[in-house]
Amino acid sequence: MRILIVCFVFILSLEAGLVNAVSFIVNNTPITLYQIDKIAEKMNISKEKALEFLIDEKIKEDEIKTLGIFVDEFEIEDRMEAIAKSNNLSKKELVDILESKFISLKEYKEELKKKIMQEKLIRKIFSQESIFVDDEDALIYYKNNPQNFTLPAKVKITKYATKNKRELENFLANPLIINQAIVTESEVVDTSALNPSLASLVAETKEGAFTPILPTGNDIFVAIFVEEKLDMVQKEFNDVKNTIVDKLREESESKAIDRYFKKQRSMAKIITLRVP
Repeated sequence: MRILIVCFVFILSLEAGLVNAVSFIVNNTPITLYQIDKIAEKMNISKEKALEFLIDEKIKEDEIKTLGIFVDEFEIEDRMEAIAKSNNLSKKELVDILESKFISLKEYKEELKKKIMQEKLIRKIFSQESIFVDDEDALIYYKNNPQNFTLPAKVKITKYATKNKRELENFLANPLIINQAIVTESEVVDTSALNPSLASLVAETKEGAFTPILPTGNDIFVAIFVEEKLDMVQKEFNDVKNTIVDKLREESESKAIDRYFKKQRSMAKIITLRVP
């Protein structure tokens, strides 16, 4: 019996050792199998993608140290205040919400610190890159992608409204189920009569599809089924120029970031010990 217990303990120790075993070493920093499994589960991605994510994170951490980027407690507190304010919350209410979700304040601040440092790193990268987008670039994009700026003057829709958001979620999951608590209304609406954000949402939703669930006030939730888009018209270039410039700049910045980290990764010392 004693032999069996000893063997059992040995097997458990062996399994624990394998879980905590080092999988990769990135610039002298180990990445364990446990870390890979944890990220894969948390982000709902494959182990291969989790490993790629962790390698990129290690490289970012090294760059942050190399460039001397740091974040103090005041910056973290300011960011928390801004997050709370943007959600119409007090800082105390934000902390209470975190606690209700079993997220410790220390853990949350560490994540904020990491995020702020990475934002500073990105700004450093941009300062080393020449990123410029002008009106001519925007006009070329506008001419080559007219479908992105064509909107319906009218839309045939059906609104599904209820005070119970969960019932609406269940309905969207299975629209064939009839729910008497959900009020429906069909109409043809002039998109110019809608507020700009709702008009854009309806225009971006494909025919035969629902918009996300929207709060409308008075504790009413609505999902809109876009049946047919009518009288398509193209927006004027001057009306969308700034939006295009912002889009092209974001794409250029994203490419610059990719180039930078691909270069850093190519120079990183990565040792493979165990493939997850």
